[in-house]
This record gives sequence, structure tokens and C-alpha cells, in this order.
Amino acid sequence: MIELLTVNHFDKVLDLFDITSKEIKIISPFLSQSMADKLCQIVKDKGLTCTFITRFYLEDFIAKANSLDALEQMIDNGILVYAVRKLHTKLYLFDNKCGIMGSANFTNGGFKSNVELSILIEEENALLSELHSYFD
Repeated sequence: MIELLTVNHFDKVLDLFDITSKEIKIISPFLSQSMADKLCQIVKDKGLTCTFITRFYLEDFIAKANSLDALEQMIDNGILVYAVRKLHTKLYLFDNKCGIMGSANFTNGGFKSNVELSILIEEENALLSELHSYFD
């Protein structure tokens, strides 16, 4: 099943956090403190494994487009954090069951207020496998 996400990114991600039982993988160039808070809480409460790939550009931190405090919090909560140069991908994987790929960064703007377009992928095993391979 493939579903288009437009104005419902935040609610859908919260729903997926709730049903995830093992692992969350995220690629997002930017993140906000409030989204990191939610991720850290769900990882802690459910004992999930989580890996977050982002980028570390000084100008992003100075402009407050990215949050150094949020990255530090995630690391302190056992989330593996990696950086990739020239990163633009936005990908969210929940166990091996579903994923979201599209334009939304892991920020309040990306999930709540910006005009974003993504697709939710469920029960598409071949595509999900390729997305996990891309992430890895």
C-alpha cells in the first residue's frame, strides 16, 4: 500500500512511532528540539534501536536550521547519530513494515507547518528492502 502524505505528516509519524516494536531509522538534514524530544521518549519508553543520519554544517547550527542540543540529547539517549556531506534525503523507516520518503525534514516545520509531500509505504516488501539497503 502506498499513501500520499500532505498535511498529515506529524500525526502519521506519531502513529508509526506507536506501532514500531524494534527499530527506527531516520535520514534528515535538519532536526528540531521538539521532534528530538518525541523520538528520544519513544526510543526510551519502548527500548527501540534508533539510527539517525543528518548533516553537520556550522552555518545550519548558527542559523538554527539544525539543533546541536537535539543531536546531543539523541546521543545521550542511545541513538546512533551519523553525518553525511551534501545530504538532502528525507527517509523514515519503522521496523521492516513501513517507511516514509519525501520532502519533510525531522522538524516542526517539516511535520506541522511547511507545505510538504511524501509517500507512506506499507506492505511493499521489495521497495522497503531497497530503502533499508539505501539507508545502510
